[in-house]
Amino acid sequence: GKEKVFLLTKDSIVKAQIVKTGFREGDFIEIVEGLKDSDEIISDGAGFLRDGDKVKVVTTSQAQPAK
Repeated sequence: GKEKVFLLTKDSIVKAQIVKTGFREGDFIEIVEGLKDSDEIISDGAGFLRDGDKVKVVTTSQAQPAK
């Protein structure tokens, strides 16, 4: 049970990063260790990812509904 987030590298590769969490309120969780200000994390669809996956980033306007 270590908590982690998925980072997005400059090559669009997913990297699992262990973090230390703090205060929680509703859907919000404070990250107190393990991230830098410049890190990009993946929030949508992270449950389908594994460390090392290559991804394509799309904006909300580019996303297509599931069929």
